[in-house]
Amino acid sequence: MDGFLVDERSEFERVGFVQLSTLVILDERLSNKDIRLYLYLKSYARFSDHCNPSVTRICRELCMSNKTAYAALNNLEKLGFISKEQSAGIGYVMTYWIEPLQKIYCVGEHYERIKPEIIESLRKRGMHKFVQYILTKDEEKHIEDTADADAVIDALAEVAEKEEEAKARAEKNKEVRDRRRNEYKKAKAKKKLEEGTKEKEPNVNFIEKKFRAKIKENWGDIPAAGKWQGKEYGIAKKLISKYGGFVVLDSVEKIIDQWEEIQSRYNIEGYPTIGTISYFSATWFSEAQVGKKEPKPKGKGKRRAALRQGEYNGKGKSVDYL
Repeated sequence: MDGFLVDERSEFERVGFVQLSTLVILDERLSNKDIRLYLYLKSYARFSDHCNPSVTRICRELCMSNKTAYAALNNLEKLGFISKEQSAGIGYVMTYWIEPLQKIYCVGEHYERIKPEIIESLRKRGMHKFVQYILTKDEEKHIEDTADADAVIDALAEVAEKEEEAKARAEKNKEVRDRRRNEYKKAKAKKKLEEGTKEKEPNVNFIEKKFRAKIKENWGDIPAAGKWQGKEYGIAKKLISKYGGFVVLDSVEKIIDQWEEIQSRYNIEGYPTIGTISYFSATWFSEAQVGKKEPKPKGKGKRRAALRQGEYNGKGKSVDYL
């Protein structure tokens, strides 16, 4: 490994990193980001004991956010790995003094974290293409002797249990999604089939066509069989919204066929119109659908006389245009 330097302390033989001379021992109080930042500062300082990179540069080369970089710098300063000093320049320049590292060991849950790993920066700066942690045989033996084996086993077992639970949960969720998807497809196909075979509800135009045909069939080509006007369309739409297209069509046809009987019972003159049918719809539709004849209305007076003439409903409106 080019540029590798050996620390002067005797208990460690080959601990270090590229182009750096200070011993690196991972502290359990440091996160991976803290270690990366410390190594970056050492590599930036080269053989000096201080450097002054900007926080923007640190974030860019270590792929950190400003918040993460400031947190790592504060932690390193708190633990005594670096010290900060403001120097006069263009504004103020923060200078980082790299302190000698103390001898602190890692055990237990940090065992996995201190395994050798490679951290690559985005920019290649000469010999500083990467920083690599190297553990000596003495360090590895010390870690194996001091680490809590039971804690490691329990942690691995817990991780395996969580993985199994996540796998089972994922399989169950997949089954639920597949079942719901199949149910949705079946319901959609059934609805489409029903809509294809379902008879379309009659609209105003269709009812008008049948009404005029029935008038011509019973009385020939008379004015009552003429095309409807705007008010008559409005009356028909109200009937459809209240009773439904099928009920209105069936009732209108039956009322026209039984018009002579209805005239005699209600003393109505003239030919059937949609206005007259609408006025008596509550009674006549019931008779047409159920087959039950309501009792003949009682009472006499101006309103009743007007109804017998088929002209007004007692409120100043024509019966034909209710």
